[in-house]
Amino acid sequence: MAKKRIKKIKKRILREIGWYFMCIFLFILRVLPVKYLYVFAEKTIRLAFLFLKRRRSITMSNLRLALGEEKSEGEILKIYRSTIGNIGRGGVELLAYSRLYNGYLNNMISIEGRENLDDALRLGRGAIILSAHFGNFSFLAIKLAQLGYPLSAITRYPRQEGLARQLDNIGKTTGVELIPDKPPRICVERSLKCLKGNRILFLLTDLNVISGSVYVDFFGRMVPTFKGPVVMAMRTKASILPAFILREDGNRHRIVIEPPFDLELTGDKDKDIFTNLSRLSKIVESYIRKYPDQWWWIHQRWRKAMPQNQ
Repeated sequence: MAKKRIKKIKKRILREIGWYFMCIFLFILRVLPVKYLYVFAEKTIRLAFLFLKRRRSITMSNLRLALGEEKSEGEILKIYRSTIGNIGRGGVELLAYSRLYNGYLNNMISIEGRENLDDALRLGRGAIILSAHFGNFSFLAIKLAQLGYPLSAITRYPRQEGLARQLDNIGKTTGVELIPDKPPRICVERSLKCLKGNRILFLLTDLNVISGSVYVDFFGRMVPTFKGPVVMAMRTKASILPAFILREDGNRHRIVIEPPFDLELTGDKDKDIFTNLSRLSKIVESYIRKYPDQWWWIHQRWRKAMPQNQ
C-alpha cells in the first residue's frame, strides 16, 4: 500500500511539474511571432522526447510491431521523427488557435465528402464521425463546428486540472461540446441525447480501453476496441461516417469524410458488433498504413493485445 501511495504522489508531482512547463510554453506561444510557431513546436517536442525515454521507447516499439515486417529500421526511424514533428505542430496549432483562427480554418483546411455528412444529417437521426488520433484530429471537430454543424465530442480529460481547464476553454471558444468519457453511464446518456437531437457525435476509437470494449484485429494483433460507435448506431440508426484529417504541404489540412458505413446485421448482436467493429478497425488501419507518420504512435495501443489465434 505504501508503495502505491508513493507512486501516486510521484505521478501527481510530475503532473504539476509538467503543468508548470506547459504554462511557460503557453506564454511563449502568446508572444512568439506566428511565423516562428511551427519551428518552435518541432524544436520543443524533439527536445522533450530526448528526456521522455519511456514514451520514446513505446513509440519505437509500436512502429516495429506494426510495420517491422514491411519497413526497414531506417524507414521506421524516419517515420518516428516525422511523427514527433507532426504531433508538435498539431499541439501548437490547437494551443495557439486563437492567434491562427482569423481566416486560418477557412484558408488552410479543405473538406472532401461534406455531402456525405449532409445526407446523413438529413435523415434526422444524427451522425457518428468515427476518427482516430490522426493528423490534427481536434481541427476536424473544430472545423465542422465552425461551419455551423452542431457537434459533441467524447473526450478523455487529462488528470492535471490546469490542462483540463485549458481543454474546457478550447471547447467553449470553438463551439465544440465536450462529453467526458467518465463516468461511462453519463457519457452514454449524453451521447444518445446528442444523436437524438440530430447532432454529430465525434469520437476516436484507437485508444487502449478495457470497459465497453471488444477485441478486434489491428495490425495483426487482437486489441480491445471501444464498441460504442457500433452499439449506438445499432440502437439509434445513426449513420457512422469514418473521417480523417490529413496534414499536407505547407501545413495545410484536408478533411476526408467517407460515405456512410453500411452495418452488416444478422440479428446476432454480439456477432454483429464484432464484425462491424472489425471492419471499422481495418478502415482506421488502412489510413495509418497510407500515412504512417500522421498517427499518434506514442500511445500504448497494444498493451493489452493478444495473438490472433486466442
